Amino acid sequence: MASVRIEKLCKTFDEKTNVVDDVSVCIRDNEFVVIVGPSGCGKTTTLNIIAGLEKPSSGHIFIDDECVDDVEPKDRNIAMMSTLKKLHDSGVVALASSWDDIIAKFYSGEAAGVIGGSWWAPVIAANEDHFGLWRVAPIPTMTGSSEYKNYSSCGGCSWYVINNDNSKVAIDFLTDTIAVSDEIADKLVASNQVVPALKTAFSVPSATAGDPYFGGQNICEIMAKWGEDVPYVNYSSHSYEIAYAHGNLFTDYLAGNTTAEEVVNELQVEAEAIVSGSN
Repeated sequence: MASVRIEKLCKTFDEKTNVVDDVSVCIRDNEFVVIVGPSGCGKTTTLNIIAGLEKPSSGHIFIDDECVDDVEPKDRNIAMMSTLKKLHDSGVVALASSWDDIIAKFYSGEAAGVIGGSWWAPVIAANEDHFGLWRVAPIPTMTGSSEYKNYSSCGGCSWYVINNDNSKVAIDFLTDTIAVSDEIADKLVASNQVVPALKTAFSVPSATAGDPYFGGQNICEIMAKWGEDVPYVNYSSHSYEIAYAHGNLFTDYLAGNTTAEEVVNELQVEAEAIVSGSN
């Protein structure tokens, strides 16, 4: 194994949206560290930068005290994928092949938890057999330095607008309705466990009452506190397409049909094709 040191790591999209903001951490040799947080908090971006799949806007990555900022992914000897494969092979995590398969694992009890955004809440709560059994857990805080911070955002509480000829109409509609209406926010919380994106909506009656499905926890307040401390997240133009491509390649890796290096190299080719195909 090896030590990994991150110094003042930042990642900015569009030269204005901070996804990873001034992160510093030291992971010692043989130390096991888990990055936990809701969808959109920068977990994947940070790991991708460590692995060399993305370039940081500023800051440095050291592996065994060697700066690897300009080292190609295949030459970093990063065991991110092999670690995930070990977790999979050990039975700690469940492999899902589709959205329906994910839901089935929740409902059957095969999956006892999920790391993700607030949008999982209504999916979980749709299963009446598990009423009162689920809880929202706060993000663990690393000890050892005052510079260690939690980074998270309430993924799933935002509203996506497709960039087409009608995008301005959609933005105007959201701005004039959901963005300013506590009444709409209250109904969304009550009917679908939606965590409202605006701070003013955290105080609507349904948000402050607590959610009986989650043992009376005020999940809106819990996730709102996470969201207050982090910048807005820009997923960039092609994140989902590239993520799906990685998922398909990673499935073959878990099955033992390819190597980690082959996955990284093929993903680079597919990602470049996705980006160039949209230009």
